[in-house]
Amino acid sequence: MLAIPLSVLQKQGALEPEEFAQMVREIRELEAALAARPDDDERIDHSRGWALQAVVSSRPLERGHALAATDIAFKRPGFGGVPAAEADRLLGRRLCRDVDADEQIRLEDVE
Repeated sequence: MLAIPLSVLQKQGALEPEEFAQMVREIRELEAALAARPDDDERIDHSRGWALQAVVSSRPLERGHALAATDIAFKRPGFGGVPAAEADRLLGRRLCRDVDADEQIRLEDVE
């Protein structure tokens, strides 16, 4: 029989079977929390809508007005609006309708 010194068996990192099972459960919970969420997770879309900014008018604008950088601003929430990162898609285009100050400007609002 192989003699193992007691000092080798009593390491600080050693776990009892029930402690080891608890550690494995906690690791699995951590893995699940860190796992990538699917792209179609509506909770992520909802959070992005609140976190992102959308293009809004900086002042009241009339139908037919060609949008310039001074005509727009960026505000939260970004639900349904043109993301601030895509503001260039609106610049130079003419409004199809009157837009109030601080109102989102959408792609369908320009021609």
